[in-house]
Amino acid sequence: MQTHFLLTPVDPDEFEHLAYLYAILYRRMAEPQFNISHTRMPTFKQHCAFLQGYPYERHYLIMSGEILLGACYITRHSEVGIWLDTDHRRNGLGTHILNQLIKRSEHRLVANVAKTNTPSLLFFLRNGFVLMREETEQFVLEHYLAPGGTFATTRQSDTA
Repeated sequence: MQTHFLLTPVDPDEFEHLAYLYAILYRRMAEPQFNISHTRMPTFKQHCAFLQGYPYERHYLIMSGEILLGACYITRHSEVGIWLDTDHRRNGLGTHILNQLIKRSEHRLVANVAKTNTPSLLFFLRNGFVLMREETEQFVLEHYLAPGGTFATTRQSDTA
């Protein structure tokens, strides 16, 4: 069953948004096999300082009414990230969220996936990302912008 959701832009000056994202980070830390960005939990003050530095090009809370389902972002380096609460995974919601992020992007997207995160690797491959390289602890996948603003799974130089 598909969950209705809204991508709510994160306001780093809004305490409720910071608290939601800190709660998500706490839950993410319980899944260390899937996490490539944190080795330890920051303090709330460190978390707020990081987010108030506006590190993301686009950053959203994923909401269904008043219920927090997860969060997603695109960094200034075109890296995409999606985290959904376990109750909202494997039902098509992630694909819908990724499609919304693709529509809001003007360039290719990159997904950095921990080698131990097979579900995420398969998710990005199913959704048109191509494995570009394997690094020590992660896979790097990309999704390319084609002429006319649509996305393609090959680089432009590969099709010329």
